[in-house]
Amino acid sequence: MKIDLTSAVYAAAALAENKRADGSVNWDFVDADVCMDRDDDLSDAATVEAYNAAFDAAAEAWILDPANREAKYSDEEFAKLERNADGDIVNDLEMVCVWLTSTQIERLSGDDQSRADGYAEDMRCMLAEFL
Repeated sequence: MKIDLTSAVYAAAALAENKRADGSVNWDFVDADVCMDRDDDLSDAATVEAYNAAFDAAAEAWILDPANREAKYSDEEFAKLERNADGDIVNDLEMVCVWLTSTQIERLSGDDQSRADGYAEDMRCMLAEFL
């Protein structure tokens, strides 16, 4: 059975059994789960190298996906967020903003920074209604 590596990585990374006590993903366990589901031969170096590159790309995509966040983006992760030619973040900025530090928000492009300020103001207004 041929598997979609990205889907397999996402599924394995979401499993409670592949999380550490602090909630972070144990990528060695994820790798083991994904390897067990593969039916192709990983005995030659070229195949292993291709698998490792594809696994790393899928894991990085999972890490940067705002839907999978449990903590603020590190500066390294912030730098890896996909951007368009104008420097605007490609992902849904409303989802991403929650996970940005105040320093990272200050480093956003003008348009993104303006939208982030708007989201923050909306949140302050919603909280004021409930408090």
